[in-house]
Amino acid sequence: MATDYIGKSSKELDAIAANSSSFEQMREAMKAHLQGVPQAPESTVTADGQTGASESHMRVVYPHLNDRYEIYGVSEAALDAKEKQLREMFGK
Repeated sequence: MATDYIGKSSKELDAIAANSSSFEQMREAMKAHLQGVPQAPESTVTADGQTGASESHMRVVYPHLNDRYEIYGVSEAALDAKEKQLREMFGK
């Protein structure tokens, strides 16, 4: 029985580790590499299930009393739409 439980590294795995911006991105890229699955371009999945570009805008909204919500979007217009939808939920 082998006692070496740690897999050997490779140039590809080292490059994935060096170029990853987050643990999740590194984990998914390494899993894809080890399984031989082509890696999709980096994107995020939002809470409403939409896949899109990296959401680089953030806004904190207090639609009702001290209820705090952080909303993310790809643009200020996307944030405006999400804030409007959130405020409509609270009747504001």
